[in-house]
Amino acid sequence: MIESKIIAVDFDGTCVRHEYPIVGRRIPGAIDVLRELVAHGHKLVLFTMRSDVHLADAVDWFKTNGIALHGVNEEPNQKIGRAS
Repeated sequence: MIESKIIAVDFDGTCVRHEYPIVGRRIPGAIDVLRELVAHGHKLVLFTMRSDVHLADAVDWFKTNGIALHGVNEEPNQKIGRAS
C-alpha cells in the first residue's frame, strides 16, 4: 500500500503552458497525472506566484478539470510557523 503524501504543485509551466496572465494551454498528461495522484489518496496543494483574479483562474482550472485541491499556497493543517 502506498502512503498518501501532500504534494505541492506549481501551475504555470507544470499544469499549463506559460502564458501568464491568461491560463495557458494544458500540458499533455498533466490532468491525468493529477487525477491519478488524487485517486491514490494524495493531497495536492497548489503553490503559485499568481494572486487575486489570476490565482482564482488557476483554482478554477482545477475545479473545471475535476481535480481536488487540499490547499492553495499553504498546507491548511500545518501549524509550524503560523501565528496563533
